[in-house]
Amino acid sequence: MNLNPVAGLIDPLIHLEDERYTNIEDVLLRAHQAGVKHLIWAGTAPQQDALRPSPIFTQSPHIWRSYGLHPAQIQASEIQNHLQTLQHVVQQDDTVAVGEIGLDARKNMPEMLMQEEVFLNQLEIARDANLPVIIHAAKAWGRVLLKLKQFGKLPAGGLLHCFSASPQLVAEFTKMDLLMSFGGLATYEKAKKVRLALKAVPISLLAVESDGPDHPWAQASRSYSEPADLPLVYGRLSELRGESPGLLVVSVTHNLYQTFPGLRAKM
Repeated sequence: MNLNPVAGLIDPLIHLEDERYTNIEDVLLRAHQAGVKHLIWAGTAPQQDALRPSPIFTQSPHIWRSYGLHPAQIQASEIQNHLQTLQHVVQQDDTVAVGEIGLDARKNMPEMLMQEEVFLNQLEIARDANLPVIIHAAKAWGRVLLKLKQFGKLPAGGLLHCFSASPQLVAEFTKMDLLMSFGGLATYEKAKKVRLALKAVPISLLAVESDGPDHPWAQASRSYSEPADLPLVYGRLSELRGESPGLLVVSVTHNLYQTFPGLRAKM
């Protein structure tokens, strides 16, 4: 299903530094033409990300920053330096979230106890800065849930990126008032678990992301995703949920403004 561009879309997670984006100006122009108003550029390694300036683009989308130490990037010798940098950059005017942070239980990832300690440390930084979090989980949704329960309520809330937990866990995350975000992955027929979760999430806690450049939607003409794909992804997700595309866009946009108030406050 195709959608006409809808002015005011928000992409809550993109990695603009990825080498697959060979021309950022073109990516931003296509996003503008698709009606995308805001992008959140999510970081994975604060020390390196703090040195990357945001691209200068005179039209929308507006580019906002989120900084965090991704679990895959954790190295014991660098943890404290990253956390110190994170405490500094969360004070910047264009920072609207802490992330990506979280847990990753795939093969060859850092030791889980170390991941959990770093995750909790970053949740504390987000709480102290009154910023929402963007959480990554890979084969670790149950662990993330346990750590969040251990930590307690997140005053500024957050977003569960590339959500793929079981429908049973949807109910638990719903109690925490965290947005559950979906992208191109849900458009594939083989992603049955993701689709079950998509249908189980209340519309009041639903989010949609490009996750660029990962997970292009099922009918993408290129091998990577980007914000310009959002209208098409919205169309497919609305079909899967049995809701009108307009309702989905309005509801998700409202949810994202509620969770990331800096998108409005700092314009």
